[in-house]
Amino acid sequence: MFVAGSSTKGKAMVIKLAKAAGFGECYDMGGNDKFTLLEQLALT
Repeated sequence: MFVAGSSTKGKAMVIKLAKAAGFGECYDMGGNDKFTLLEQLALT
């Protein structure tokens, strides 16, 4: 799972939820400027 955003607290919560849902690894890709990159990755 890849996460991005400006909220450190928010990313920590998403990572916790993703791991609880069964994702083995979670990667913090950085801030809000990475949204477009992750959207493009999801579309491929």
